[in-house]
Amino acid sequence: MAMLDGKVAIVTGGGASIGGAITRKLHAEGAKVVIAARNQDQGAKLAEELGDAALFVATDITDDAAIAHLVDATIATFGRSTYWSTTPAPMAMTDPPPRAKPGSRR
Repeated sequence: MAMLDGKVAIVTGGGASIGGAITRKLHAEGAKVVIAARNQDQGAKLAEELGDAALFVATDITDDAAIAHLVDATIATFGRSTYWSTTPAPMAMTDPPPRAKPGSRR
């Protein structure tokens, strides 16, 4: 029996990179996983790879309606959510960060 048998985990950003690794590890430990991500190709591909114990829901976590849909789809498919893992997406910076002046303590 795997450590997470019977558990359901939602992983935001779960389609690739660190989030994908978290999704795979939770699945390997027996959890049913819900992959919440904006990239439909990566999320759907991973869900297909993991089989019936995985669900992909296209999700923009900045949209309240999308989060509500994510939770509703999770409950409709797996009956509940036991865990929620948030994986932040990298953000592009439009301006470089401020630099400390030589000799300052910043």
